[in-house]
Amino acid sequence: MSFCNYEPTPVEKRDVLIIAYYFPPMGLSGVQRTLKFVKYLPEYGWRPIVLTTGDIPFYAYDETLLKELEDKDIKIYRTPAKNNKKNNKARNFPSRTVQKLGSMLLQTIYQPDSKVKWKGPALKLADQIIKENDIKAVFATAPPFTDFLIAEEIRKKYNLPYVIDYRDAWIDNEFHFYATPFHKLYSIGLERQVLSKASKAFVITRNTKEKIISRYRMLSHEDVMILPHGYDKDDFVKHKSVEPDPKKFVITHSGVFQDSRTPKYFLEAVAKLIKTNKEAREKIQLRFIGVMRKNHIKLIKKYGLKNNTILTGYLN
Repeated sequence: MSFCNYEPTPVEKRDVLIIAYYFPPMGLSGVQRTLKFVKYLPEYGWRPIVLTTGDIPFYAYDETLLKELEDKDIKIYRTPAKNNKKNNKARNFPSRTVQKLGSMLLQTIYQPDSKVKWKGPALKLADQIIKENDIKAVFATAPPFTDFLIAEEIRKKYNLPYVIDYRDAWIDNEFHFYATPFHKLYSIGLERQVLSKASKAFVITRNTKEKIISRYRMLSHEDVMILPHGYDKDDFVKHKSVEPDPKKFVITHSGVFQDSRTPKYFLEAVAKLIKTNKEAREKIQLRFIGVMRKNHIKLIKKYGLKNNTILTGYLN
């Protein structure tokens, strides 16, 4: 069955199982794409049934995201929290060094990623979901790439077609760490298995598609579809009346400086500009929306940009 090309009759809806480790009320950028798929799939004849995590520690939470799904025919199943404890307290964002060392350790021990321990509880819950609903297809989004392995296990057990959605590259991800050649070959084997059985793969960039097609010769260009990030017009309608301050030139960054990404060079350039240009010093306003590392905040002070900068923290 072709999952993505299926055109239902106006009254018909088919149940699709959405496998997403990251899902609201978790915040940050990793949940946005999946949330919007879930929100709009019913308009295309699919009834989303979400399989996700329970209460787990994370860097930001946003209860308002779930409000977008209110009054829609959507079920959300969550695996039990560890030790049945509430863990939905926001964690501090780690320094780059701590994050890098932690990632290297976890990626040495666990394959394809540290969330592989979620596979067992997720498959157990999937059995319950399939018993209670008439699932016709499976949609898995990654990272974590454990989500893809869960979809493949469901296919083998229930003969259900699945599609996979790459929010980031897997093997070619520049921030992935492979302790040995064996680690990388093992991951390549997992990805090959998933791609060979998936009905369709979605990626967000042409570069990712070309690398996948090049590595796995059994794939055709039709097997991998480029589905770039978009936006939801509903998010902007209520802000139509907002008018910018004509006295300010505002530069906004919304998101997280993840992995080796840093605002250092941008801040350094702005500091040089306002040092030599009085008008720029009075008009330029930098606005950082989202979780910021402590060392990045120190850079703002280091370059003398405190009076030109607004730090909002994480916003819903």
